[in-house]
Parts: sequence; C-alpha cells; structure tokens
Amino acid sequence: MHYPRPHSFPKEFTLERHPSHGIINTDFPRLDPTIFKRLAQHDTAKVADSMAGHGVAHHEIKPLRHEMRVCGPALTVLTRPGDALYVQACIDLIQPGDVVVIDAAGYRDVAVIGERLAHFMKLKGVAGIIVDGHHAHFASVRI
Repeated sequence: MHYPRPHSFPKEFTLERHPSHGIINTDFPRLDPTIFKRLAQHDTAKVADSMAGHGVAHHEIKPLRHEMRVCGPALTVLTRPGDALYVQACIDLIQPGDVVVIDAAGYRDVAVIGERLAHFMKLKGVAGIIVDGHHAHFASVRI
C-alpha cells in the first residue's frame, strides 16, 4: 500500500534506517556556557544571518507560544516518526540548560514526545524542547 508523504518531506525521503539511527553517543563536547549567555542577548534572525543561515530550522518549526525563547547547548535526537525510544533514552544525558532537539523528519501523523517525557526532561533541567515532528499533550507543560 502506498502512503502519501506529508508535504514537508523531501521527495527523496524514505523510512529506511538512517546510518546514525540507533547510535547513542554519550561522550560529546559541550561549549562554554558563556557562549550561550552572549547568544541569548540577540534575536534569532541576527544569529541566523551572521551564520549565513547554516543550521537554521525549517520555517514550520515554531514555538507553542509566541513569548517562548530558548538558547543553550543542543542535545540532538534522530528518530523515526512515532519512535520515542531514543527520545526517552536522551533523558539520562540531559544536563541543566540543555535544549533537546528532536528530528523526526517533520512527520505529523504520530507523536515522538508528549507531556510525560517532557515532564521528566524538565526535572533534569532542560531549557527547552524543539521537535521537527509531532508532539502530543503539551498544553500543561511549562519549561
């Protein structure tokens, strides 16, 4: 059976396993926190322009509320649509001030994170959660 792709998927997108899927890297460098304090003084557009757009998120990734802002070291999670296993595994790696960035390929039919996982991330001190994909039950989450 053929399932139509969401409009945000590139044409070459498939659900084949990515070479990095399933790899949990627990030993990664973290930048000096003063870098993030300095970056947080600027708006996103200025930072993006100064980096010539490198690393800028897709325009459809937006905050749940207009007043939300986040700046900190990214703890990245590459997962498949609907697979929350690695999202859950990253909780053990969170350090206070981290921003969890979840790449679920922009898929919107099934969630990769909900209120329960976000709550446990908050307990670990996460500064924010960014999801390229679907999230569920975030109405009461305040990070």
